[in-house]
Amino acid sequence: MARTSFSNIARTFKPNTASLGYALFLAINAAGVWGGVFPFLPMNFQTPEVMFWFFLMQSLVFSLCYLASAVGVYYFPEPTRRFMVMLASAPYLLGWCCLIGAIYLHGVAQALVIAGGSLLGLGSAGFYMLWQRLFASFDADHGNHDLILGTAYGALLYFALYAIPQAVTAFLIPLVFMPLFALAIVLKSRQIDLRQPMFEDVPREHPQAYAACCAIIGAAPYASAPSHSAPASCARWLSATRGSAAL
Repeated sequence: MARTSFSNIARTFKPNTASLGYALFLAINAAGVWGGVFPFLPMNFQTPEVMFWFFLMQSLVFSLCYLASAVGVYYFPEPTRRFMVMLASAPYLLGWCCLIGAIYLHGVAQALVIAGGSLLGLGSAGFYMLWQRLFASFDADHGNHDLILGTAYGALLYFALYAIPQAVTAFLIPLVFMPLFALAIVLKSRQIDLRQPMFEDVPREHPQAYAACCAIIGAAPYASAPSHSAPASCARWLSATRGSAAL
Protein backbone atom coordinates (compact mmCIF):
# COMPACT_ATOMS: atom_id res chain seq x y z
CA MET A 1 0.00 0.00 0.00
CA ALA A 2 2.79 2.42 0.95
CA ARG A 3 4.68 1.55 -2.23
CA THR A 4 1.57 2.21 -4.33
CA SER A 5 0.99 5.53 -2.58
CA PHE A 6 4.60 6.59 -3.18
CA SER A 7 4.32 5.56 -6.82
CA ASN A 8 1.21 7.71 -7.27
CA ILE A 9 2.91 10.71 -5.67
CA ALA A 10 5.99 10.27 -7.86
CA ARG A 11 3.77 10.04 -10.95
CA THR A 12 1.97 13.24 -9.94
CA PHE A 13 5.19 15.23 -9.63
CA LYS A 14 6.87 13.71 -12.68
CA PRO A 15 7.45 16.52 -15.21
CA ASN A 16 6.55 16.21 -18.86
CA THR A 17 7.34 18.23 -21.99
CA ALA A 18 4.65 20.85 -21.39
CA SER A 19 5.33 21.39 -17.68
CA LEU A 20 9.12 21.51 -18.14
CA GLY A 21 8.84 23.89 -21.08
CA TYR A 22 6.54 26.18 -19.14
CA ALA A 23 8.79 25.98 -16.08
CA LEU A 24 11.81 27.01 -18.16
CA PHE A 25 9.85 29.89 -19.67
CA LEU A 26 8.78 31.15 -16.24
CA ALA A 27 12.32 30.84 -14.92
CA ILE A 28 13.79 32.78 -17.82
CA ASN A 29 11.05 35.37 -17.88
CA ALA A 30 11.28 35.53 -14.08
CA ALA A 31 7.47 35.40 -14.00
CA GLY A 32 7.39 39.18 -14.36
CA VAL A 33 7.68 39.68 -10.58
CA TRP A 34 10.95 38.05 -9.57
CA GLY A 35 13.16 40.88 -10.79
CA GLY A 36 12.82 40.47 -14.53
CA VAL A 37 15.87 39.71 -16.61
CA PHE A 38 18.25 41.89 -14.65
CA PRO A 39 19.51 39.44 -12.03
CA PHE A 40 21.43 37.77 -14.87
CA LEU A 41 23.05 40.98 -16.14
CA PRO A 42 26.03 42.89 -14.62
CA MET A 43 25.22 45.07 -11.62
CA ASN A 44 26.96 48.14 -13.11
CA PHE A 45 24.49 47.96 -15.98
CA GLN A 46 21.47 48.19 -13.67
CA THR A 47 21.31 51.97 -13.31
CA PRO A 48 18.00 53.70 -12.37
CA GLU A 49 17.70 55.12 -15.90
CA VAL A 50 18.17 51.73 -17.54
CA MET A 51 15.71 50.06 -15.19
CA PHE A 52 13.10 52.80 -15.67
CA TRP A 53 13.13 52.76 -19.47
CA PHE A 54 13.30 48.99 -19.71
CA PHE A 55 10.35 48.26 -17.41
CA LEU A 56 8.31 51.16 -18.78
CA MET A 57 8.61 49.94 -22.36
CA GLN A 58 8.23 46.29 -21.42
CA SER A 59 5.02 46.88 -19.45
CA LEU A 60 3.51 49.20 -22.08
CA VAL A 61 4.17 46.85 -24.99
CA PHE A 62 3.08 43.83 -22.93
CA SER A 63 -0.27 45.49 -22.16
CA LEU A 64 -0.77 46.73 -25.72
CA CYS A 65 -0.17 43.22 -27.04
CA TYR A 66 -3.08 41.87 -25.02
CA LEU A 67 -5.29 44.74 -26.16
CA ALA A 68 -4.31 44.17 -29.80
CA SER A 69 -4.90 40.44 -29.38
CA ALA A 70 -8.40 41.02 -27.98
CA VAL A 71 -9.30 43.29 -30.90
CA GLY A 72 -7.60 41.08 -33.45
CA VAL A 73 -9.25 37.86 -32.33
CA TYR A 74 -12.65 39.53 -32.62
CA TYR A 75 -12.19 40.62 -36.23
CA PHE A 76 -9.70 38.01 -37.45
CA PRO A 77 -10.22 34.79 -35.45
CA GLU A 78 -8.65 32.49 -38.03
CA PRO A 79 -4.93 33.36 -37.41
CA THR A 80 -5.35 32.85 -33.66
CA ARG A 81 -6.11 29.17 -34.21
CA ARG A 82 -2.54 28.54 -35.32
CA PHE A 83 0.42 28.26 -32.94
CA MET A 84 2.75 30.78 -34.55
CA VAL A 85 5.68 30.26 -32.20
CA MET A 86 8.09 32.16 -34.42
CA LEU A 87 6.12 35.39 -33.95
CA ALA A 88 6.87 35.22 -30.22
CA SER A 89 10.36 33.73 -30.48
CA ALA A 90 11.82 36.32 -32.86
CA PRO A 91 11.13 39.45 -30.74
CA TYR A 92 12.07 37.58 -27.55
CA LEU A 93 15.44 36.63 -29.05
CA LEU A 94 16.04 40.12 -30.47
CA GLY A 95 15.10 41.69 -27.13
CA TRP A 96 17.79 39.73 -25.34
CA CYS A 97 20.29 40.60 -28.07
CA CYS A 98 19.50 44.29 -27.56
CA LEU A 99 20.08 44.03 -23.81
CA ILE A 100 23.37 42.19 -24.28
CA GLY A 101 24.41 44.76 -26.89
CA ALA A 102 23.57 47.61 -24.49
CA ILE A 103 26.14 46.24 -22.03
CA TYR A 104 28.96 46.75 -24.52
CA LEU A 105 27.73 49.61 -26.72
CA HIS A 106 27.51 52.45 -24.22
CA GLY A 107 26.87 55.12 -26.84
CA VAL A 108 23.54 53.60 -27.87
CA ALA A 109 22.77 51.82 -24.60
CA GLN A 110 19.56 53.72 -23.88
CA ALA A 111 18.15 53.10 -27.36
CA LEU A 112 19.01 49.41 -27.12
CA VAL A 113 17.42 49.16 -23.67
CA ILE A 114 14.21 50.75 -24.95
CA ALA A 115 14.19 48.44 -27.96
CA GLY A 116 15.03 45.44 -25.76
CA GLY A 117 12.24 46.21 -23.30
CA SER A 118 9.73 46.62 -26.12
CA LEU A 119 10.77 43.41 -27.87
CA LEU A 120 10.82 41.40 -24.65
CA GLY A 121 7.37 42.73 -23.76
CA LEU A 122 6.12 41.64 -27.17
CA GLY A 123 7.78 38.22 -26.98
CA SER A 124 6.69 37.57 -23.39
CA ALA A 125 3.06 38.41 -24.15
CA GLY A 126 3.19 36.15 -27.19
CA PHE A 127 4.58 33.23 -25.22
CA TYR A 128 2.11 33.70 -22.37
CA MET A 129 -0.77 33.56 -24.85
CA LEU A 130 0.71 30.48 -26.52
CA TRP A 131 1.04 28.66 -23.19
CA GLN A 132 -2.50 29.71 -22.21
CA ARG A 133 -3.95 28.26 -25.39
CA LEU A 134 -1.87 25.11 -25.03
CA PHE A 135 -3.06 24.36 -21.48
CA ALA A 136 -6.65 25.38 -22.30
CA SER A 137 -6.69 22.89 -25.17
CA PHE A 138 -6.08 19.99 -22.78
CA ASP A 139 -8.81 18.48 -20.66
CA ALA A 140 -9.27 20.22 -17.30
CA ASP A 141 -7.30 17.74 -15.17
CA HIS A 142 -4.42 17.46 -17.61
CA GLY A 143 -4.18 21.20 -18.24
CA ASN A 144 -4.36 22.20 -14.57
CA HIS A 145 -1.84 19.53 -13.60
CA ASP A 146 0.74 20.68 -16.16
CA LEU A 147 0.15 24.35 -15.37
CA ILE A 148 0.59 23.91 -11.60
CA LEU A 149 3.52 21.54 -11.98
CA GLY A 150 5.26 23.88 -14.42
CA THR A 151 4.78 26.82 -12.06
CA ALA A 152 6.31 24.88 -9.18
CA TYR A 153 9.29 23.69 -11.20
CA GLY A 154 9.73 27.22 -12.55
CA ALA A 155 10.71 28.47 -9.09
CA LEU A 156 13.28 25.69 -8.74
CA LEU A 157 14.77 26.34 -12.16
CA TYR A 158 14.95 30.06 -11.48
CA PHE A 159 17.11 29.59 -8.42
CA ALA A 160 19.15 26.91 -10.22
CA LEU A 161 20.17 29.55 -12.76
CA TYR A 162 22.22 31.22 -10.05
CA ALA A 163 24.53 28.20 -10.09
CA ILE A 164 25.60 29.24 -13.60
CA PRO A 165 28.16 32.08 -13.89
CA GLN A 166 26.35 35.36 -14.51
CA ALA A 167 28.30 36.23 -17.66
CA VAL A 168 27.41 32.86 -19.19
CA THR A 169 23.72 32.94 -18.24
CA ALA A 170 23.07 36.14 -20.21
CA PHE A 171 24.16 34.34 -23.40
CA LEU A 172 22.62 30.95 -22.60
CA ILE A 173 19.12 32.40 -22.27
CA PRO A 174 18.65 33.51 -25.90
CA LEU A 175 20.87 30.83 -27.45
CA VAL A 176 19.89 27.70 -25.47
CA PHE A 177 17.02 28.10 -23.01
CA MET A 178 14.62 30.06 -25.22
CA PRO A 179 14.87 27.58 -28.12
CA LEU A 180 14.17 24.76 -25.65
CA PHE A 181 10.87 26.10 -24.30
CA ALA A 182 9.86 27.24 -27.80
CA LEU A 183 10.50 23.69 -29.02
CA ALA A 184 8.34 22.34 -26.18
CA ILE A 185 5.39 24.45 -27.40
CA VAL A 186 5.92 23.35 -30.99
CA LEU A 187 6.01 19.66 -30.06
CA LYS A 188 2.94 19.79 -27.81
CA SER A 189 0.93 21.96 -30.21
CA ARG A 190 1.13 19.20 -32.82
CA GLN A 191 -0.98 17.00 -30.55
CA ILE A 192 -3.82 19.53 -30.23
CA ASP A 193 -7.17 18.87 -31.84
CA LEU A 194 -7.92 22.17 -33.58
CA ARG A 195 -11.54 21.07 -34.12
CA GLN A 196 -12.35 21.88 -30.50
CA PRO A 197 -15.08 24.54 -30.00
CA MET A 198 -12.57 26.98 -28.49
CA PHE A 199 -10.72 27.10 -31.81
CA GLU A 200 -13.87 27.25 -33.95
CA ASP A 201 -15.49 30.11 -32.06
CA VAL A 202 -16.28 33.26 -34.09
CA PRO A 203 -16.82 36.15 -31.63
CA ARG A 204 -18.60 38.38 -34.14
CA GLU A 205 -21.45 35.87 -34.34
CA HIS A 206 -22.46 36.62 -30.73
CA PRO A 207 -21.07 40.06 -29.75
CA GLN A 208 -23.54 40.53 -26.87
CA ALA A 209 -22.07 37.54 -25.07
CA TYR A 210 -18.54 38.93 -25.25
CA ALA A 211 -19.65 42.43 -24.30
CA ALA A 212 -21.30 41.02 -21.17
CA CYS A 213 -18.20 38.94 -20.46
CA CYS A 214 -16.01 42.06 -20.59
CA ALA A 215 -18.45 43.83 -18.27
CA ILE A 216 -18.23 40.98 -15.75
CA ILE A 217 -14.43 41.01 -15.77
CA GLY A 218 -14.32 44.82 -15.58
CA ALA A 219 -16.65 44.87 -12.60
CA ALA A 220 -14.78 42.13 -10.74
CA PRO A 221 -12.42 44.47 -8.78
CA TYR A 222 -15.44 46.34 -7.37
CA ALA A 223 -17.49 43.29 -6.50
CA SER A 224 -17.74 41.82 -3.02
CA ALA A 225 -16.85 38.35 -4.35
CA PRO A 226 -13.19 37.46 -4.95
CA SER A 227 -12.03 38.75 -8.34
CA HIS A 228 -10.72 35.33 -9.37
CA SER A 229 -14.36 34.18 -9.56
CA ALA A 230 -15.00 36.53 -12.50
CA PRO A 231 -13.56 34.27 -15.23
CA ALA A 232 -15.58 31.32 -13.94
CA SER A 233 -18.75 33.44 -13.77
CA CYS A 234 -18.05 34.73 -17.26
CA ALA A 235 -17.54 31.21 -18.60
CA ARG A 236 -20.79 30.02 -17.02
CA TRP A 237 -22.65 33.03 -18.40
CA LEU A 238 -21.29 32.47 -21.90
CA SER A 239 -22.17 28.79 -21.76
CA ALA A 240 -25.73 29.52 -20.67
CA THR A 241 -26.19 32.30 -23.20
CA ARG A 242 -24.88 30.31 -26.13
CA GLY A 243 -26.85 27.28 -25.01
CA SER A 244 -30.04 29.31 -24.96
CA ALA A 245 -29.25 30.74 -28.38
CA ALA A 246 -28.74 27.27 -29.77
CA LEU A 247 -32.18 26.28 -28.49
